[in-house]
Amino acid sequence: MHTESKLFQHDGEEMHLVLEGEMDYTVGEKTYKLSVGDILWHKSMLVHQAKNNHSKKVVYMTVGTPPSFMSSMV
Repeated sequence: MHTESKLFQHDGEEMHLVLEGEMDYTVGEKTYKLSVGDILWHKSMLVHQAKNNHSKKVVYMTVGTPPSFMSSMV
């Protein structure tokens, strides 16, 4: 499976939940090893990338907020 996304950087925030398998997720200069049930949250302005460095597939869900979300909460 060994796949990776392109590098992303944009406004907003993101949360990722691993549903199946294992993955590496890089945010800025730090890489996190994630497995089933793990959640990672980060500001989307930090360069980020998802990677599957394993032989099995990974399934994960991403929830993103638009840049205006936090200002609308005030």
